[in-house]
Amino acid sequence: MKHPRSSLFRPFFKLLASFIVLLSFNSMCHAALPLSNISLSPLALFQQADIVVKAVLIILLLASFATWVAWLMKVLELKKQGRLVVRSMLAIEQLNHLADRIDLPNGATQTMHHISAKEFQLAQSAGLQDENTVKERVISLTDRIISNEKHRLSHGTAILATTGAIAPFVGLFGTVWGIMHSFVAIAQSNVTNLSVVAPGIAEALFATALGLFAAIPAVIFYNHVVRLITQYGLLIEDTMALLMVLLSRDLDQLAAQQRQRPQGDD
Repeated sequence: MKHPRSSLFRPFFKLLASFIVLLSFNSMCHAALPLSNISLSPLALFQQADIVVKAVLIILLLASFATWVAWLMKVLELKKQGRLVVRSMLAIEQLNHLADRIDLPNGATQTMHHISAKEFQLAQSAGLQDENTVKERVISLTDRIISNEKHRLSHGTAILATTGAIAPFVGLFGTVWGIMHSFVAIAQSNVTNLSVVAPGIAEALFATALGLFAAIPAVIFYNHVVRLITQYGLLIEDTMALLMVLLSRDLDQLAAQQRQRPQGDD
């Protein structure tokens, strides 16, 4: 089954192919002007382009630059936060009780430890009625912390997704405009040889190439950042599991102490 987008762009590609065939035929029938004076370098194409194509090229260049900067910043941030979570996990593994004071390097894990210790202290002061209720409250609160942390780290990825989605279409707009500019040049000069329309065709294809140059890395970078965020979330969940082990151990000890109190009083 053909993709619906293929039928959408099929008339455009047929028009472009017919236009190129027409140019090739006319270039054989007419004396072409020398092409040695025509520069097709990227800088020359940008300088020769009209204001619309120049705007498209500038937008695509800025989007590509923003994509690389956003990707680099998110990778450095996620790598740093991942190392801090690992250090926090190693520190939590050394604890014997939740009440033990400790300064964790990662803010999210520090908050999770504080909440777990606070819920245990409340259960200890009020008298433990049901340890499952305490665990449910801790899990509910820590789940929200994990979700907020993932959402915080996902900030800045919108530029990657947006560039990967619309950059090819922005480049396609520049291509269509370049083809239109070539038709105008043919109508004004009454000459259809390649030397007249080659710059316009080159501008059009250059816009498409630049759109792909901006979009392809953006898609790759977005998938990479999403994978790093997922890995970070797994580390946070492992930290929560360690805290739940400590909480369960302390609750068992508290329940055992409460069972022994009536026997001591008798």
